[in-house]
Amino acid sequence: MHAIPLTQIGDSQVLKMVDMPTPAPAEGTALIRVKACSVNRIDIWQRSGKYPTKLPHIMGSDCAGIIVEANTNLPEGIQIGSEIIVNPAISCEPSKGCSSVKIFGFNTEGAYAEYAIVPLPQIYPKPQSLTWEQAGAFPLTFLTAWHMLVSRANLKLQEKVLIFGASGGLGSSAIQIAKMLGAEVFAVTRSHDKKQALLQIGADYVLTPDEIPSQTFDVVFDSVGTQTFNLGIKSLKPHGRLVLAGTTSGKEATLDLADLYGRELTILGARMGTKEDFEAMYEHVKNGQLKPVIGATFPLKDASIAHKLMEDGKTLGKIVLTV
Repeated sequence: MHAIPLTQIGDSQVLKMVDMPTPAPAEGTALIRVKACSVNRIDIWQRSGKYPTKLPHIMGSDCAGIIVEANTNLPEGIQIGSEIIVNPAISCEPSKGCSSVKIFGFNTEGAYAEYAIVPLPQIYPKPQSLTWEQAGAFPLTFLTAWHMLVSRANLKLQEKVLIFGASGGLGSSAIQIAKMLGAEVFAVTRSHDKKQALLQIGADYVLTPDEIPSQTFDVVFDSVGTQTFNLGIKSLKPHGRLVLAGTTSGKEATLDLADLYGRELTILGARMGTKEDFEAMYEHVKNGQLKPVIGATFPLKDASIAHKLMEDGKTLGKIVLTV
């Protein structure tokens, strides 16, 4: 099969397509013919060495494809030839020494390949309303955004939510979820060119960082980190909540503790999501209320171009690789 294994740490040019043996499914897994996968920030972090990874390694946490082989019973409603998507959050098993969620394509071999091995519990029918590109783009970012806004921040009807990183895959997912929940959505971007597109996908207002008012928002959604953390804290009204699930710009920040207790603020950490989160979000994707925004599409062989484009931050939404 053709695949793009990560064989060395470096810039996007280290990603090369090679021929590899097609893997065989072990018990409890299935072999998937990958039709589309998408680029996520976690791929950039693996490739650049931010998260040490045993090499060689096939990245790719989002996956949509067709079941071609399994040596155990498939989940109900799934058979050989079924079109499926993959829930990238592999449930933790504390009895086996697991202390945190595993991620498909990070803790396992992933989907930057013509074929991928997927654990059976992670397999769900592909929503028929979605193209292959859309199906391969929504699982990780929509799951993470759902967990942040619903399970952690408990975003409520008519609350004001500020979304940093609004033009990325995670931010554009958060805009749609927040709008569906009936919140008043404020998207933050440094690019004036993206304002109209952000309004079209559900933002009520689009702000630059310099335009963010203080003590205004009930919830701040942050995946950027160092550059935005203090802005987010200052923008929260008393009893506000900041939910953080990423440190793209850095992982260190300072905090005025008097400000924290004086306004009785809450800071929440979030990391992907649970099976229950995925299934709740998945229902809204199936019924058409949520749909991923595709910013660019490339053939698998051009994964290096896709990675560079994500690092440049010039697209709105997800970057997809077709296989």
